[in-house]
Amino acid sequence: MKGLSIKFWWRTLRQALQLWLERNAFSYAGSLAFYTLFSLAPIVIIAVTIIGVVFGEDAAQGQVVAQLQDALGADAANAVEQAVVASRIEESGIMPTLLGLGGLIVGATTVFAQMQFSLNTIWGVTAKPSRNSALLFIKQRLLSLTVVLAIGFILLVSLLLGVILRSMLQALGDSMPWVSHLTAGAEFI
Repeated sequence: MKGLSIKFWWRTLRQALQLWLERNAFSYAGSLAFYTLFSLAPIVIIAVTIIGVVFGEDAAQGQVVAQLQDALGADAANAVEQAVVASRIEESGIMPTLLGLGGLIVGATTVFAQMQFSLNTIWGVTAKPSRNSALLFIKQRLLSLTVVLAIGFILLVSLLLGVILRSMLQALGDSMPWVSHLTAGAEFI
């Protein structure tokens, strides 16, 4: 099979590395990390809001921060938590709420727009010119918002499954003490 030969894969890997270096992918990776840093708090706020509908906002925030601690470490998770607390909309009324919601949506979707731009540039893809660039911008932001909402939904399902699993393991642990040793492994999964 020609497509699975070592020569084919070596050539593909070499071309990918060459394009990576030629198209300055490290700069795009840095800008993507920058946008991710500033988009993380709005994404967490949206995820906490979605999860908060089921668990309550404080419990949801605690669970999301716990998952961030597992993934990023305690210091990074605390920094994100502080950004989330500082980003809360305190003012009441329709105008501050709409402005705050708009800021959250723009902040949460910026990282996905930057990711698309970076990948298009690295891969040499040119977007088709559009007659209505404002409509295209809105369409891309709606797609990015859909991704953010999907991430929130996946986090919700993950938390629900975690709660169910913990409850089942605790019930089993009460009747069979050796099962409690499996809890640590199951929590990791």
